[in-house]
Amino acid sequence: MNRKLLAALRSALEEDAPSVADLLGLAQRPFTLEWMRDGRHGAAHCHAAEERICLDYGWFRTHRDDIGALSHEYTHLLQEVPGGTCPGEVIEGLADAVRYLLGHFDPSWWTPSPMASRIAGLAPQQRRELANLMQAGRYGEFAWP
Repeated sequence: MNRKLLAALRSALEEDAPSVADLLGLAQRPFTLEWMRDGRHGAAHCHAAEERICLDYGWFRTHRDDIGALSHEYTHLLQEVPGGTCPGEVIEGLADAVRYLLGHFDPSWWTPSPMASRIAGLAPQQRRELANLMQAGRYGEFAWP
């Protein structure tokens, strides 16, 4: 069951990855999915580092359709924002904006933050510029409209 679910989630993200990359104006990257081994539970259902996205089995066992969480983490993986170069609110806001723009959420339990809404409202070229500047560690050069 664990492997079957992981394979289904991998397939869903593989299908979604081109749309995430297009929204950000960034190149797709390879990724692996694996179950968290640290026993963490709670608000963080997954996290990304390098080419890995680690998932909380308990969450995805009961929320198999939470593709938005995968898209959110894949956004982080594509960006690799250098530490200390961008406010966390903007890093998380962009990932949540991607989730929102792709429609991968259930409004009964998730709504975008004010920053995610602001980023989602940017013109596509502005959002891509923001994502690229963040990736380059040059967030401070972005001129908010």
